[in-house]
Amino acid sequence: MTAKSFLDTIYSDLDYQSGDLYDCTDEPSGLGARSAWVDKGEWLAAAKHAGAEKIFFIKDNPVAVFAKCPANKADQIEAFNNLWCLARPRLLFLESPGELLVCDLAEKPINQN
Repeated sequence: MTAKSFLDTIYSDLDYQSGDLYDCTDEPSGLGARSAWVDKGEWLAAAKHAGAEKIFFIKDNPVAVFAKCPANKADQIEAFNNLWCLARPRLLFLESPGELLVCDLAEKPINQN
């Protein structure tokens, strides 16, 4: 049996799965009502291409992004910068092996130079 991931724990313990938590996808199938894709589809597709796993919405507004990446600092910075480009969500829950980072996406991107 594998250990429960940090993100699975967050989804469960903070009860995100009972709200508008969606898998990032560029396909409308699986979202249920067509209006869900119309209201959230662009966000879900953009987040998927930026490397996100899921997005939590409140009234069709993306609030929190969930992603995974390797544990090295360079990959974490790259993940933050890629997901920062989404602009509207405020929180990033970034899971790496053995840790969970919670980042404020209102902060400026990180310069790696």
